[in-house]
Amino acid sequence: MSLGFGLLFFVPLLVVALGFLVYCGFAQRSVVPAARRLSILWVVASVPAALLIVMGHAFNSSKMNPILVIPIWILIGLAALWFPVMLRAVFRIRPV
Repeated sequence: MSLGFGLLFFVPLLVVALGFLVYCGFAQRSVVPAARRLSILWVVASVPAALLIVMGHAFNSSKMNPILVIPIWILIGLAALWFPVMLRAVFRIRPV
């Protein structure tokens, strides 16, 4: 996976995740519904990335297998989005 490809998809995710972290710091109500919506958006946004990963593997099969890369890709994004929710639970900020 190239650096440009990773930046193309992960920089917007990091911006959203940092914005969500700030939102979680000031939210007076539960942030779980917002985290669920963002998770769904991340999985949907990962479809084009998955297709590009598969296409790149077809042209250069010496890289990592897409069967490993795509789930790792999605899990990294979900972990970044659910991290602020976990922080609220760890620091017992109610409602989670």
